[in-house]
Amino acid sequence: LLQVREQYQTTYGKDLIQELKKELSGDFEQVIVALMEPPATFDASHLRYSMKVMLSHRNFLSFETKH
Repeated sequence: LLQVREQYQTTYGKDLIQELKKELSGDFEQVIVALMEPPATFDASHLRYSMKVMLSHRNFLSFETKH
């Protein structure tokens, strides 16, 4: 899919992911955009999100046990 993204950029002079984000929404947008990312980028973004959620829950649990 990376080749598709590059070919789209070459042919139309626009970033395919940005164009998809304009046209799609919700879960479908997230899935399609994720499929267009290189695997390492996908993994890194999901790891970052998971860590943010984990820290958020940890801070909440810490607050709950102190009060």
